[in-house]
Amino acid sequence: MRHMNSVLRTPAIAVLLATMLAAQDTRSSAEPAPLQKWITDLGAKDSRVWSVAMTELVALGEHAVPALRRVVQRTGAEAGDDTVRAVQVLQRIGAPAAIAVPELLVLLRQLGARDKGRSTVVLAVGELVPFAPAHRTAVRNAMLDLLDAERHDAMGRVLQTSDLLDKCRALARTQFGPETDADRLGKHLADDNPFVREFAAVLLADKTAAGDATIEALVKALRGPHPSRFQLEGLPQIDVFLDRRIQAAAARGLLRLAPKDPRTAEALVVLAERPLTEERLAAVVGARQLGAACAAFVPQLMRMAKEEEPLLRREAITTLGTLGPTAAPAATLLEQLGADPDPHIAERARAALKLVRK
Repeated sequence: MRHMNSVLRTPAIAVLLATMLAAQDTRSSAEPAPLQKWITDLGAKDSRVWSVAMTELVALGEHAVPALRRVVQRTGAEAGDDTVRAVQVLQRIGAPAAIAVPELLVLLRQLGARDKGRSTVVLAVGELVPFAPAHRTAVRNAMLDLLDAERHDAMGRVLQTSDLLDKCRALARTQFGPETDADRLGKHLADDNPFVREFAAVLLADKTAAGDATIEALVKALRGPHPSRFQLEGLPQIDVFLDRRIQAAAARGLLRLAPKDPRTAEALVVLAERPLTEERLAAVVGARQLGAACAAFVPQLMRMAKEEEPLLRREAITTLGTLGPTAAPAATLLEQLGADPDPHIAERARAALKLVRK
């Protein structure tokens, strides 16, 4: 993969710096005292103090962004703990923090290859660049410069494989963004670059409508397989294991865009195996629209009905009832749950059993 000579990027960097300076926020005397305290606490040694500060700043969202940008701007050649944590907060805030991308790029160029904060900045830039279309070219060039340095640092590649993958992921996320229409994203699901496939699937999960070709592409992405190796010019091949990430995003997309398509039943099975409760819960609730088409999902619903998470248990039991006779294999389990010590579980189980035995 070839890219512009760094000399040709000088005008772009100048524009970037001008944008950053023009957008500089001035400190307002109206800023609440707690905000300034939380900013100070980011540099605390006590993990209980700085973790609370991070949580509070994330909750403030866009209102915390100007102060966080100032923390980034005043960083020198080495990132302190407060800077690293400020960058992490910006990443967690998401889209409203995309305005900070110029400062993050300047910081990225200041930090050395072994600086503890550089990988954190790469992750944050990769997360925010989709929401900063005006800065995608600058981000792309910055990632290519970093990757170019990897060509001459064999030991660094060995020690920082995960960092290398993060740069490749950030690079892929400069190609398009949330504004890209669903059908164009569907075409990217067949891209040779697995990171591009992953990002396209993630964005499709937030769309509200798509054509048949895109739904078909999501089904193919759900089933896999996906490229297991990735290579940039001048770098050795690296193994990438993105199948599960791409399949999970494709599953969320199908659940969103084709909730009644029988093929979406396959998406339920994938999401039910994910570690996040939110994804598993989405599968449980989504099954209610598929009826008999998700008969193969009943065993997983039964397993979730016995788990410790109360919300997941209750919703799984309700879904078994919604499926009616399709969930007949769960009848014995529902009988047992009808005597559960939790009255809410017991009540739902008895109601579900009546529907299953209709």
